[in-house]
Amino acid sequence: MTRKKVLVILPNGNGGAERQTVRIASYLPEDRFAVEYVVVGTGMDAVWELLPQGAKVTFLRVKRIWQGGVVKLYLLMRRFRPDVIFSSLHHLNGRSLFAARLAGVPKTVIRANLSLNKEDPVSAFYIRMNYPKASVIICQTEEMAEELQAQLGVSRDKIRLLANPVDLKVLFEKASKAISPYSSGVNYVNVARVLRQKGQDVLLRAFLKVREQVPEAKLHIVGGCDPADGDYLRSLRDFARFHALENVVFFHGYQSNPVPWVKYADCFVLPSRWEGLPNALIEAQCLGVPSVTTDCIKSMSTIVEEGVNGYIVPVDDEDAIAEAMVKVLALKKVPLTYKSASVEDFINCFE
Repeated sequence: MTRKKVLVILPNGNGGAERQTVRIASYLPEDRFAVEYVVVGTGMDAVWELLPQGAKVTFLRVKRIWQGGVVKLYLLMRRFRPDVIFSSLHHLNGRSLFAARLAGVPKTVIRANLSLNKEDPVSAFYIRMNYPKASVIICQTEEMAEELQAQLGVSRDKIRLLANPVDLKVLFEKASKAISPYSSGVNYVNVARVLRQKGQDVLLRAFLKVREQVPEAKLHIVGGCDPADGDYLRSLRDFARFHALENVVFFHGYQSNPVPWVKYADCFVLPSRWEGLPNALIEAQCLGVPSVTTDCIKSMSTIVEEGVNGYIVPVDDEDAIAEAMVKVLALKKVPLTYKSASVEDFINCFE
C-alpha cells in the first residue's frame, strides 16, 4: 500500500501549539503515512527538542514569515509534492493553505490554536482568504468552531472538534522520576511563556494580596521569554524588586521538563487573558494538582470543576485570583475531569 506523504509545517518554537502539532503527527501510523517536518524561521534551536528521533526535517529560512514565506513554502511543496500538509498556528496556517492551493496539494489539515482576533492584519488576510478552503480544521473548543463559522463562513462539516491529546504515559514517567525543586513554604507555580497574554502581571499583583494571608507563600514562574517581550519580563522583575518579593518570587526561565515544578506545587495558577486550550493546566490536572484559572476560554469548566479540582475566576481580576489562590489550598489531590480526543479521531483527519 502506498503511504500518504504528510508535510508538517512548524515555526521554530517549543510552546504548547508546537508540542501538540508534533504529538498529533506522531500518531500517524508509519505503514500508512510518511511524515516529514518543515521548520520555518531563522533557526531550529527551540523546536529541535520536540521532534522525534530520526525525523526527516527540512529547514526553511525565513526572517519574517511575511517576507517571502509563502513563495518559499510554495516552491518547497512543488518539490516535495505531499499528499497532505498539516499546520497548527494561525499565522502559518493561512500562508501554508495558500501555498498548498498554488502547489496543488490534495488535502490540507490545519489546527486552530487561538482566537482569530489576536492575529496581525496580514495573517488575518491570509486566514480570511484560505480557511474556508481547507479540507479539515481541527478545533479544540466549541467557541473556536463557532468563531470560524461566524467570522469566516467555514462550513461546519470541515470542522473536527477534538480536545488536545495528553500523553499520559510520558507525563507519568517524568513525574515518577521527578524530585521536588521546592525547599519549603506554600508553592504556587505558573508554567507559561512570559508575555502579556499569559497575565503574569496580574498574578504578581494577586500574589501580593495572597502573602497577606499566607505569609509562607512563594511564587514560581516557569517559562521563557521571547526577545520581543523583554520589556514585559523586566517590568515583572521591577515589580518584584519594588515590593521586596525577590526572595519569594522566582523566575526560572524556560525548562525543558517543568513536571517537577508542577507535580510538587500546592497550586497551579493560569492567569491568562486568552488561550486556545491550555496544555499546562491540563497536565497539572492530570498530576492531581489543584488549579486557579481565569475564564480565558468559555469551556474552562470542562477542565476545572469549581471547588472540586480548582477555581475559575474572571480575566484581569487580581482580587478574585488572590481569593481563589488562598481558598484552593483546602483542596489536596484532585480528580481529573478533562477528556481528550482519541488517537483514532486525529488519524481520521488525515485519511
